[in-house]
Amino acid sequence: MKKNIVQDVVFPKRSIRDVALPSRRKEITSAVPLQSVEQSRPQFTEPVEPRSIQRGVPIEKKRVQDEEEHDSVFHRRIPPATPRTPYTFDYNTDLPPHKESRLGLWISLVLFIIALGFGVSALFVSAQVTVSPKTQILPINVPLTAQKDRPSGEFGYQVVSISASTEKVVAAGAVQKVEKKATGTIIIYNAASETPQRLIANTRFESADGKIFRIASAISIPGRKTENGKIMPGSVEATITADQSGESYNLGPSDFTIPGLKGDARYTTIYARSKAPSTGGFSGIMKMVGTALEQTTKKELETALKAKLKNDIMSQIPVNFVFFDGALSYQFESISQKEGTEDDQAILLLMGTAHAVIFDKALLSKAVIDGLKDSVTTAGQNIAVTNLENLSLILTGTSQVSQIATTPITFTLTGDAQIEWLYDESQLKNDLLGIKKADISSLLQAKYPSIESAQVKILPLWKHSFPLDPNKVTIIKAIPVKGASN
Repeated sequence: MKKNIVQDVVFPKRSIRDVALPSRRKEITSAVPLQSVEQSRPQFTEPVEPRSIQRGVPIEKKRVQDEEEHDSVFHRRIPPATPRTPYTFDYNTDLPPHKESRLGLWISLVLFIIALGFGVSALFVSAQVTVSPKTQILPINVPLTAQKDRPSGEFGYQVVSISASTEKVVAAGAVQKVEKKATGTIIIYNAASETPQRLIANTRFESADGKIFRIASAISIPGRKTENGKIMPGSVEATITADQSGESYNLGPSDFTIPGLKGDARYTTIYARSKAPSTGGFSGIMKMVGTALEQTTKKELETALKAKLKNDIMSQIPVNFVFFDGALSYQFESISQKEGTEDDQAILLLMGTAHAVIFDKALLSKAVIDGLKDSVTTAGQNIAVTNLENLSLILTGTSQVSQIATTPITFTLTGDAQIEWLYDESQLKNDLLGIKKADISSLLQAKYPSIESAQVKILPLWKHSFPLDPNKVTIIKAIPVKGASN
């Protein structure tokens, strides 16, 4: 039998008590959790006895027993840490859910919007000043004299003429042989000399196709003028009648020469052009309209034609000119007749021309003020008449608007004139730049005695001074109260 060498080996006896513990055992056990202590304790491995010493006990079971004995000894030596009391919170489900306050956020947002508004509005600052100048209502009766087509800046008058036609369908009567001559309006020009040229009654005018027309009475053509180195011929309007009857004399726009001047240098410098077509020429059988009906219809057509001509005249007058009903005249040609669309109808046609004297507003106002020197004290200030359209013009002497001549016309302006003191708007605008709103009264008193009062509106509202840009300052003249007088 083979001898077992380790049979008589005796292992030394060891105990857990022989293991040295850390010097700060008490602080660790009181302050460090059990888990941390277990992790930090020294690792000790119990020697495993040979299987021959513990016969009949499986190694696995023996190991479990040793570990349990080891753990029980260790726990007896190190008391467990005091367990922490779990934190609990009692929710009250009866209360409404709590919402976080957003007051600070809203206050910040409002302050930001206000600051942004101030910044943006500063870019759009503007000022509007409504000015009420001094005014005075004064009854006037001022006689004046004016000449036609004066040089620029001199008081005078101009004539605006316009032609039109109207017609009406009437009942026709018996058939008759009719011979009618065409009529029209021409403008005769004088580029021959600066001396007026006189044409006698029945002077002939020849159209480009050889048709002869005549003027009924003598006329005088104004002389030519030179303006800015350019010759401007004098001109006058006249009514012409065809030398013969027939529809062939119904002409559209045409140029005319004067056959009596052939061989004379004036043949090419005195000429005429159509202002209105020549109409009314007829030769043949026509259903005639009774004389009484024709006269009644003519009056109706004249009334309608006057209204049309006046509207046409007003639409052609420049903004800076004014005209008066007293300086408006009408000329009507003989009523003409043409075939109607039905067998028992005829069409009566009437042509007319309106002549209106017009004046430059500024020059006429100055002429009226000059005539009122004894009634208005200006003290070196500029004044003007601002309601010229509301005054009445009465022609005096032998003046007639229909006869456009070089002789002066005399007339009288009457009515209640509104006198207004003037101020320099551009200068006022420059003086307002940058000043405070409260200082405008002092400025007007010192430099603008012609201004009665002024209303100021500056945007944005928190701005109390005028902008520095003149384009952002607007000056408006207040509309005076009718009948008010300062």
